[in-house]
Amino acid sequence: MTAPEAALSAPHTHPSSLGLLVRVNSLTVWRKLKSLKEQSRLLTAVIFLFIISYLGLAYWLFLVGLRFLGRFPGLSSMLIERLLFLLFAFLFVLLLLSNLVISYTNLFRNRETSFLLSLPVSIDTIFQWKLLESMLLASWAFVFLIAPFLAAYGLTRHVAWHFYLMTVLLIGLSIVLPAVIGSFLAVTVARYLDRRLFQVMAMAGMTLLVAGAALVRSRPGSRPLPARLAPPPNRSRASSTTCGWSRKA
Repeated sequence: MTAPEAALSAPHTHPSSLGLLVRVNSLTVWRKLKSLKEQSRLLTAVIFLFIISYLGLAYWLFLVGLRFLGRFPGLSSMLIERLLFLLFAFLFVLLLLSNLVISYTNLFRNRETSFLLSLPVSIDTIFQWKLLESMLLASWAFVFLIAPFLAAYGLTRHVAWHFYLMTVLLIGLSIVLPAVIGSFLAVTVARYLDRRLFQVMAMAGMTLLVAGAALVRSRPGSRPLPARLAPPPNRSRASSTTCGWSRKA
């Protein structure tokens, strides 16, 4: 058998559509970065200097703050853990909202999605690619924010080496879960967004939420302040009242 016949008879392995999309977009981003370096080296140096300075400054600020909280005897561990829980809870909600908005834009308001739908590519592959793209776009700021904090936390708490490995795994889960839930919510919202009943209910819900928040904020406190927290009496008014009583007497 000749070489051309063997080449024709050999099975051809074609890359998957998702892998092809990831490879093409990765090459596009890499070429954009290379072109940026060729266009202006000063701009590239300023960007890298800003990133390194931000990481160093954020690490130093988190380190100083955690060391300050560690000075409270008996409360430092509990206080730092509660702050850590609150930080991750708020960031999870922000990631969820960010993934919802970006997923909706990428899936239903994007020219690339319309172009991919016209190609012989399955809808599942397009959805998987847009899920990855939305996850990357929504989570890079989360990684830049949380990395210096976790590094400073590990240094102040004197953790073992496997803490950082588990941290990378848990951060990955913290990124994937909001991306999946946000994409699901984006598809669900897009299904009912054009319906008049959904729009009316959404506006009514937002109106009730704003009105409830304003009512709670304007409502005065029902509980009186303790004696040690109550404001001191006005001594000038008390002295004038005493003088008036003395004059009448």
